[in-house]
Amino acid sequence: MLIVDNYLPETSHQAMRNYLLSPKPNWTYNSYKVNKKESTDSFQFTHTFYRCFKRGKHPVYADIGVVQPLLEKIEPEIILKIKANITPRTAEPDKTDFHTDFCPLMNSTTAIYYINSNNGYTEFETGEVVESVANRIVFFKVGERHRGVSCTDAKSRVVLNLNFFPRVLT
Repeated sequence: MLIVDNYLPETSHQAMRNYLLSPKPNWTYNSYKVNKKESTDSFQFTHTFYRCFKRGKHPVYADIGVVQPLLEKIEPEIILKIKANITPRTAEPDKTDFHTDFCPLMNSTTAIYYINSNNGYTEFETGEVVESVANRIVFFKVGERHRGVSCTDAKSRVVLNLNFFPRVLT
């Protein structure tokens, strides 16, 4: 696992933040976060920027440019998925089940990029915790089980989830 603070220049981070907290993204309501067995009070909104394996298509959505500064810094070899999650504030921390974001493909990576600061966090099955701090990113192997925990001190917790194959250096 690798955690990096102040990952992007502030102007790039603010542009992403401003876009994701505006009415522009096409947010989709999900009645659960990880699985359908969750409490009826557990829900989130998602916005997919890119998904590689969907019915054999390789779509690039119109707003993919919003995350371009992040992609330029990460330099992925192959992008599998880029998705934003917005989880509304809850009265008490709501913990999802431990999960992986994408099927574990050998040598693929997950990154979580934090859009806003709040008291929510990402918890790994190992017990490690990554706090939600704006402009922070955490990289880990795609098969590592983790869960998101909602915030209680801000209107919402907003993150970008990226699944990709890292560039192979030769």
